[in-house]
This record gives sequence, structure tokens and C-alpha cells, in this order.
Amino acid sequence: MYILPSNYNQAYNHIVTTSLTHSTCKLVIFVSCLDVDALCALRILAAVFKKKLINFQIVPIVGYADLATHYTRLDADVNNIILVGCGAMVDLESFLDIDVGQFVDATRSLEAETVLKRKIFVIDGHRPWNLDNVFGSAMVTCFDDGLIGDLALEKDAYNFLVNIDDDELNQEEEEEEEEEEEEEIFEIDETDISRKRKSSSSSPQTKQPKTRKRVIKDNETTIENYYGQGTTVVTSVTSQVYSLVSLIGETNNLDNLWLAIIGSTSLEHQYPELWARLADLFRKEVRRLNHGADEERTADDSRLTVEKDYNLFLLRHWSLYNAFYYSNYINSKILLYTEQGKSKLNKIFAKMGISLSVAQQLWIYMDIGIKKKLHNIFTKVLVNQYGFDSLATEGYFRSFGYNGSVSARDCVEAISSLLEHEENSAPSESDDIDALTAEKEKLWVANFWRSWDALTDLAKIRQGIQLALFSQQLIFQVGHSIIEKKQLKNLKIFRLVVLSSSDYHLSLTAKNDASIHTNTAAGGRKFFLNPLNLMKLGNWLLDTISEVDDTLLPLVLAALDLETDTYLVIGMAPKVPKRGDGGSAALLNTFSVAFQHVANTTGVKVRIDSFESSVIEVRKDDLAPFLEKLTLSGLV
Repeated sequence: MYILPSNYNQAYNHIVTTSLTHSTCKLVIFVSCLDVDALCALRILAAVFKKKLINFQIVPIVGYADLATHYTRLDADVNNIILVGCGAMVDLESFLDIDVGQFVDATRSLEAETVLKRKIFVIDGHRPWNLDNVFGSAMVTCFDDGLIGDLALEKDAYNFLVNIDDDELNQEEEEEEEEEEEEEIFEIDETDISRKRKSSSSSPQTKQPKTRKRVIKDNETTIENYYGQGTTVVTSVTSQVYSLVSLIGETNNLDNLWLAIIGSTSLEHQYPELWARLADLFRKEVRRLNHGADEERTADDSRLTVEKDYNLFLLRHWSLYNAFYYSNYINSKILLYTEQGKSKLNKIFAKMGISLSVAQQLWIYMDIGIKKKLHNIFTKVLVNQYGFDSLATEGYFRSFGYNGSVSARDCVEAISSLLEHEENSAPSESDDIDALTAEKEKLWVANFWRSWDALTDLAKIRQGIQLALFSQQLIFQVGHSIIEKKQLKNLKIFRLVVLSSSDYHLSLTAKNDASIHTNTAAGGRKFFLNPLNLMKLGNWLLDTISEVDDTLLPLVLAALDLETDTYLVIGMAPKVPKRGDGGSAALLNTFSVAFQHVANTTGVKVRIDSFESSVIEVRKDDLAPFLEKLTLSGLV
């Protein structure tokens, strides 16, 4: 079943009522542990439940297999389960092997309505919905994003197919087969009559109604088309949770709003249209809650502000030159991986009247007079002369008293980097693939808790920013290398990059900034074996490609894990540049369908476990046949 946004508070009231206990924990929250949006949403929920004195358990999970394992370990007394950032795209009752009858509350169930002792609530922006969750389950409740009402055709098809009488269908199929046999004999033995019959059947007036078998086929096609359209993210789970706390009167809280902004901002680059829709709502909320915005800063100041910001990577945390050089936006516009591009960047600074020596100073030491003039300089030179229309943008900032302020975009980069980097990890001594996978997932869960703490700790955010500075340099270095060495292959229906080693020069020396040291990459030995990092590299390549090639080919990246002898493979939809505002629009990702098809129809060994269904693992020896079958499938 599903619940409308205007009724989110009803689900909340049910959870509170049935989870309030002083003995055992009756509420368990499963959260995707590699998702900034899900992390922020959970932080809001946790604060609300703590305020209500509800005991709950948080379980970070890395994939569906992990979810199934932890679900089987749940105590029978658990009444409520919330899935944050996962669960929308699989039939949960079937996948988790749930016997719904086991949870019928005999003391409360009526003749007309069955009441269950356990409920599963899904807050997830991944689409398409699994229709069994939305229309066919009494146990699963999906938080509607306002779009389930658009699935009327799919709902009718689903209900029709669910209510088919198998015996009736089999009988009708037998009757149709008999009719076909009789007609065939009739045409052979009675030629003249057969000719009249054909003539009559071709007349519009005698058009026969669809057989039940044909109706079934049409409804099956409707469902297949729905699932086959590809995957995307249609909403931020933090925005859904913020809608929930709005309904229960918990919005006069800057912490909740700040977390909602960070979570939603994490989707900005991949899903710009989604962010544009949410940004307007957050702007109004900031103005509503931001009393005393013009007052002087105090030690406990925590105000939120909407200010001018720029598509320059972590501008306030290193030099102006580095912020330009390592910006995806600037890189794609002037092709910085070429010598001409690097020369053009120097000319841009000359036209702005900013010397390279000044541009290469750390931002905090840069002349305050130049900082104040930057917006006018950018408008005059970069927008008017170079067409960088979306360089200047709007940003959300949080004050931390006398310690300064930080932008939501900077927080996203910091938290993402904390999720991505293995902290002080040593090479594994095991050669068992399952053990190595479990060890990797354990590190990701540890990173989740590190990121959880950083959300409210400015010092930890700054640590994450240092990691982000290193990460971006490495991504640019590898991206430039891929293009220079012609590792980007244009195949028939997609582009391909295969990284033969997951090490990729981790002795990187930070350019132009002595304050960034390589020791920030303590666990960087498997940098591109984290799907978040591989996707960032993919985004860099897609941004670059979209500016020089109008061919809308998707991208496949594969990174070799030397320990397990497997490839981490991701499929990414192409991006369409929007020349007017400089943004890019993400298309539906059909790799989820294609990956499943290849795995189900070939002998290729594929592990599909990520909540991002276009992220898989393939054995090293199976990569070539997998890519061949993917090309032949025609589903990309």
C-alpha cells in the first residue's frame, strides 16, 4: 500500500503508538550506508524519535543481501521497520521471504480487515516502484512522492493480472487452440466457403473483441514497459522526511532544515532538475526560520543563509586557482585536460585582472578587496565573454559561531568523502572472496558512523573537506589520463572505460597547494572500488563528453579489484547539456534492466547487490563476454 504526502503524519503516529515501550526495542531502521541523502534523512528521524523517548535500532546496510541477512535476525517483537534510501524497487514480502500470516494480530483483526503486528515503511527516492509493494501488500507502506497517482494504467494492469483465475485461463487457452485447429481443417476441406469466411472476417463490422488471453498479454506488456523504462531518483528522502516533520510540528528547528538541505543538495549534480524543484521550497523555509539574520555573529550563532555561490570546487578551502582547475564545470567548458585548455585558464585569470600568484594563494589569505569584487568580475568576464552562464548560483550556508560558516555543497563533498575513504585500513591477508567482501562492507559501515558524527561536528566536516580535496585531484588526474591514453572506447551502443588497476598513482602530489598532503588518503589503496568514487569519475567523464560530443551514448566503467579478481562495474546514463543554464539533465538509466537481462540469460557470473541497480560485480574472466552480451542485448 502507499500513503500520500499529506498523510505522512498518520504513518508517524502509528509508528510512535506501536513502538513506545520500556522493555524491548520495537522499531528498527535500515538505512543505505553509502548515501548522503539517506544519512541526513535518518539523522532527522532519529532526533524526532529520541524526543518521543522511543527505543530504536539503526542498521546501516550496503545492499539487499545485507538487508535480508539482518532482517532474518530481527526479534519477533519488532513491530515497525523503516527502510531509508532503499526498498522501493524490490518485492519486499517475497525478497525477505515474509509469511504475512505469522504477523496477523488475532486480538485486533476484524472480519472485514486484517490487522498486522508488523509493518514495513519505505522512504526511498529510487524508481520505478515495485508494484507489489505499492498495490499488493498489507504489510508494506510506501511513502508516496505525489506521483503514484500517475500510475493508474499500471495499477489497473497489476490488479487485473493479480486476480486472474488460472484454471479459467488454462481452459480458455485450450478452447482457443481447438478453434484454431478447426479453422485450419475447415479452410483445407471447404475452399469456397473458406474464401467467404476470410472476406467476412476482414470487414470492420465483424471485428471480434479481444480474447481474454490477448487482454492478459496487453496488461503484461504494460507492466513490462513500466519496469523496462529504466531507473532514476525522483525525490530526496530528506525532503520527504522534512515533509513528515512539518506535519507533526517539528519544523521550527534549524538542524532539521539544514540536514534536509544537505541531503537534497547531494542529488544536485546527478539530478539537477530534482534539486531545482526542491531548492525553491528550501529557500522559503530558510527565510521563514531565519529570524535575526542581520544581527552580529555570536559564539552560539547557528543561522542559515542563502547567499551567492559558485560552481567552483570547495572555493573557500584552498586557492582560487585550484577551485577553477578542479571544477567539473570549468573543466568541461574549456577542456582542461588539453594544453589549450590549461593555457585558456591562465588567459581567463589575466582577463579578470587576477595574477596567478594571487590566484594561487589560499582563499583565507587572499585580499579581501578582490573577494568582494569577484561576483562583478565573474559576471563581466566569465558570463558575458565566455558564456559560463551557471557559474554563479545560489548557495545555502550554516554559521558555526566564531568558527565560521560552511556551505551545504561543501558539506556534501565532506560527508561523501568520509563515506568513500577507508580510514587506516591495512591490506587483507585473506584470499577468500566472501571474507574480503564482508571486510569491505564492514569498512563502509564504519565510514557511515564516521559520517554520522561529522554531520554536527565542524571539525570533522573540515577533515572530510581535506579528503574531498585529495579525491577531486585524483579523479582529475585519472580522468585526464583516461583521455590522453585513449582508454575511453566508443562502442556500438555505449562508451567503455576499463581501469586495470585500482591503485592509480596514490602517491599523488597536490598541485599548487602545499597544505594538501597525500596522507589524507590513508585508505586510498582501493579508491575506485567504492561505487561513490567510481561514479564521481563517471560524472567527470560524462560532463566532459557532453560538451564535445552530441552523441548520447551511456557510459560503462569497470575497475579491477586485484584481491578478489573481480571488476566493479557501473552503468551511467548520458547527460544532455543545457546550454542556457549550463546544467545537465540525467536521462533514465536502462543499465539496471540490461544488467539483469544479461545475468539471467547467460552463464556470466554477476553479483547484483547494490541499492543502485546499475552497480554490479563481475568476475575478471567474465568481463569480456559480459560486455559482448550487453552490447548484443540492445537494452542499453
